Amino acid sequence: MRETILLSLSVLFLFSSPAIMAQDKKIGLQLEAGYGIISNKDNASAYQFFLSPYYRVNDNFSMGIGAGLMQHKSTFPERSYPVYVHSKYRLNTNSNLKPFFNLKIGYGFGSTDMGIAGIDVNDLQYSGEIKYSADFFISPSIGISYDVVKQRSLFLAISYDLLKVKTKNMIRQENAVVDLKQYTEKNSSIIGLRVGYEF
Repeated sequence: MRETILLSLSVLFLFSSPAIMAQDKKIGLQLEAGYGIISNKDNASAYQFFLSPYYRVNDNFSMGIGAGLMQHKSTFPERSYPVYVHSKYRLNTNSNLKPFFNLKIGYGFGSTDMGIAGIDVNDLQYSGEIKYSADFFISPSIGISYDVVKQRSLFLAISYDLLKVKTKNMIRQENAVVDLKQYTEKNSSIIGLRVGYEF
């Protein structure tokens, strides 16, 4: 219930941000889409979408909150919804091209249940579920932005995303000897490429 309330409040804030932006030029919005390779798993990848309202502290530094969607392939949880605080620092180069550093830190929502069943070495049956849940989320990235007009820019970035994964065992062993190591999901470590628009 707590997770649902937090996610609902975040979505409400995100959809109300256009009205806020109309009132204050210091408020902006950053949209991102990306694709990443999960480096600690074979043949695993992730699609990413992020929506990040922010406050411009000055021409170089901004900060805010945001939410995203991460769709994972060949790893669990299959889908996660990170909610985070973020900051961005852009170097002033006196040109339209500006290098930047961005950092997102937050918490991931979303879980996947996987049913399992089998027979152990003693021919005893077991069955149940393993629940994989998203947890702590951090994503530093570096990139370069191109100013289309004042306070509007396109950008390209390389990111490293770490999503901690919690595993909950709900197996009915029924006296069977079960090696749970094969069901333990590793944290998702993603190296990604992102494109975005900031206004």
